[in-house]
Amino acid sequence: MTVETTSEERIERLKALLVGQSTSRRARAALASAPEDSKNLLLGVMLHGANRLQEGRILTRVEQALVDALETVIDTEEVKEWGRAYRETVESVDQEQLIIPRLIAQRRALFGYTIYDLKAALPQLAREASEAPNVSVVSLEDLAAGRVEEDEAFVEAMRETGFAVTGTRLTRYDSASNSGALAESATAGRSAAAAEVEPWRVRLDMKSFYVKRAVGDQGGGRDEIYFTAASGVAGERGETFRSQEFGALSKGDERSFSSGKKTFLDQMCSGGSVVSSIQVWEADQSNAEWYDKLQLALQTAVEMIDVIERNPMSTFMPVPDPVAFGWEIAKVFIGLMDVLRNHDDLSCSRTFVLTRDDMTVLSSKRELEWNFNGDGHHKLTVRYEGERPTYPTGSLHYVFRSEETGGEWSAPVPLNRKTQLAPRAVVHDDNLHVVYASPDWGKLVGSWYDGTAWSTTPLPMGSPGFDLIAHEVPVCYWQVNRALNYCHWDNGWQGYTAIVREDTAVAPSLVVRRDKIWMVRAAFQGRNALVLTEDGDHSGREKELVRADHAFGAPSMAYGLGRFWVTYRLDGKLHTLHASTDNSPISASWSSPSPDGDSDHDPVLHFDGTDLWRAHVDKDGTPCLSRRTNVSDTSPGSWSDPTPIGGEPLTVLGTPGLATYKGRLYAFYHS
Repeated sequence: MTVETTSEERIERLKALLVGQSTSRRARAALASAPEDSKNLLLGVMLHGANRLQEGRILTRVEQALVDALETVIDTEEVKEWGRAYRETVESVDQEQLIIPRLIAQRRALFGYTIYDLKAALPQLAREASEAPNVSVVSLEDLAAGRVEEDEAFVEAMRETGFAVTGTRLTRYDSASNSGALAESATAGRSAAAAEVEPWRVRLDMKSFYVKRAVGDQGGGRDEIYFTAASGVAGERGETFRSQEFGALSKGDERSFSSGKKTFLDQMCSGGSVVSSIQVWEADQSNAEWYDKLQLALQTAVEMIDVIERNPMSTFMPVPDPVAFGWEIAKVFIGLMDVLRNHDDLSCSRTFVLTRDDMTVLSSKRELEWNFNGDGHHKLTVRYEGERPTYPTGSLHYVFRSEETGGEWSAPVPLNRKTQLAPRAVVHDDNLHVVYASPDWGKLVGSWYDGTAWSTTPLPMGSPGFDLIAHEVPVCYWQVNRALNYCHWDNGWQGYTAIVREDTAVAPSLVVRRDKIWMVRAAFQGRNALVLTEDGDHSGREKELVRADHAFGAPSMAYGLGRFWVTYRLDGKLHTLHASTDNSPISASWSSPSPDGDSDHDPVLHFDGTDLWRAHVDKDGTPCLSRRTNVSDTSPGSWSDPTPIGGEPLTVLGTPGLATYKGRLYAFYHS
């Protein structure tokens, strides 16, 4: 296979590259100094592997994958010469000049670089990647809400270096005092989830692009470009793509891809991450076959990412490890391009890491707009046309809406957890807390969200039914074997207390008002009644709100619009009660029940500070939301016509839990 340079030229360029003396300004910027322990780590590992090959040693898995990529463009004998030149260079220059980590440069060829070394380096790689201006970690919630505009500083940084890397972030793992137990449970949860993943078809299309700045020849105002891509899925060979050429482009032009030249990835995926490297090229020089083969060979990193992903990292890891990996692989490509090519027709290169969760969100037909800001500036629109990944029955998801999304619901966001019962949520201390019942552990599990990432914390108590509320701290009540139990949050769930009286049939519901916790529960001993209790336990005063001939479903209580409200299900009918005054609900009179809806699931009330909402599941199984309207001092008002929760039909196993957080209304559900 022929490349543009001679073997002698390549060896000299490699030596110059190693000491930061590349003739390419962008290559120097791309491989510029970084933290000593991790700068351009995989490029160093590849050359260390070449040196070990030259000495006749057996390569490690990591070294072999990188050397195999190099052997797609030069033969084995030249790879050995690269290894020899690498060793001569690192032993003859000041270590401060090198663009690779000292720990690699000083490693003797006797010692290989293993997958375990790579795992140990990941936290540092992630920190370095998080600080790099040409690395973008997108919130999965932004993706779900359809916000795809990229940060201006990030877009400008890719022009300086000629490349960029993008991934998403949602989940992180707690590293509090119980980190050992947590790591064990998190690993078990991931392994169980991985075992249940069904393969799905991944398809990504280039839809169109917009010219924000033309490449131009000798400073002219027009350009001719084309796009290429090399994309890999763990366990698969991957595939390459080349678009048609687009000629005579000027600033402000928008072009669409032809129907036969738009799909850049179409494969079955069974888990792990998809990594796609996309380049914009000037059409002055034809793309050589070896570019594609090199990119595709580098996609073997996808398999290494899949291995590393099974080792959950701590809260202190700022970005997901696949993104750090993608960044390292992109730098290997940039470094090799500098050594192997005589001309500079690569306008911009970007690496994208897509997870199963990303593709779940994108399957709701969210489009992505990716900037390619290099010699020219082109904004590429990409659309996911593949299948939606499936999740095990009982998997936890959420949707949200706000004024910033025009009141539109987001795409469903998976949390990669399973629950036996519908989750419940509450906001406390600027964090969103969610509690659900894990079927794997047979216990309640609490998670909290800080607006950026989720943390998980096991709550080791059984729970057939529960409710969650924020008081001075979040508190959780649940019933098991007809008895009520209680715990509270203090940097972890603790203070477990059993309330002895055993007459609660289903989950209770809680409200905080005037520094007191009020609880309504469905009692059953000798009666079927809804009972209101002061102070949230059985030591305070009680009031029976309503009796019936049959057992009640789990009630839901809220305070808002100047009064207490209780909604419940009885014989497939929904009912709403309200207190007559804002005084103590024990001394107040309550309205008589009257049917105001139908459902086979228990309803949920939520007051967001302005509006009172009721969620329920209609007879068709659709989760719906109604707002209490026309409430006045003299009128309790009525429920508005129910509207579906979510921007697309949702399948749920119970009524979603509601919470308002940072101006967004969240609905958590299991399906």
